[in-house]
Amino acid sequence: MPSPRPDGIVPGGRGGSGAVGRVRDLPGYAQADTRIKDVDCVTFGIQTSMIAVVKSATFSMRVDPVVKEAAEHTFASLGMTVSEAVSIFLHRAVMEGGMPFDVRQRRYSPLTETAMREADGIVAGRIVAERYRNPAELGEALGLEIGET
Repeated sequence: MPSPRPDGIVPGGRGGSGAVGRVRDLPGYAQADTRIKDVDCVTFGIQTSMIAVVKSATFSMRVDPVVKEAAEHTFASLGMTVSEAVSIFLHRAVMEGGMPFDVRQRRYSPLTETAMREADGIVAGRIVAERYRNPAELGEALGLEIGET
């Protein structure tokens, strides 16, 4: 069984040539303390086992129970657990050097923001909306001439 060299490479990967690799060479893993403990290789059609021991850490977080349940269902439909999904997120964040998606506030024009506040007020019942019986009546209120179709 090949032993890791001092630089962390295990000789004899893939068909007896090359290296299995070094986890710490990945971007963002410069401080990771991961060492391959026991490696056998697949060589010339004879398959043996490959066991890599990597340290793991746990963390906990607080999240809205409704969001947690929805996330569990979403990720289950993709064949993974929430823990696996968070792990993927963290790996992508390390590879991207930050959030793996855009994080920004939506920006709307002042007119659009005013219209959205008005719509929210109408839905909440704080504002009574004007009602029109037909398009011509609406056009008249707006000072437009709208013909019947």
